[in-house]
Amino acid sequence: MNALELKIVEYQGKGWILLSSTSNTAQLRKPRGNPSCVLLIVLLLLGFLPGIIYLLVFAVKSERVITLVVSEQGTIHEIEKRNNSGRTLTVIIIVFVIVFVLIVVAFCLFVLLVSNNSSLAILPLI
Repeated sequence: MNALELKIVEYQGKGWILLSSTSNTAQLRKPRGNPSCVLLIVLLLLGFLPGIIYLLVFAVKSERVITLVVSEQGTIHEIEKRNNSGRTLTVIIIVFVIVFVLIVVAFCLFVLLVSNNSSLAILPLI
């Protein structure tokens, strides 16, 4: 086995997946994995916001791709790239929806509080 093949085996042992290889280059990908459903359910039971934060953190987590290149001197150079693949827009939409829902819930609670206790009515409701 040459040095590149040994390096590929080393990365595969750490969970990386070989995408392609030639005699002097190799490209490997580290999958993101899946979010833990048990942890998500526990966080949602503890409070809606911790569960949503967990989902957002997982959604932002990018996939790692590394390219191994053997130079003419025989040394191996590692070039790492993070691949978001359009998740940023998804995260922005999710955050917008969550904030919108929280604002609607807060407004409904305010209206309910004001209608039950007229002494708290500061603003006329339309």
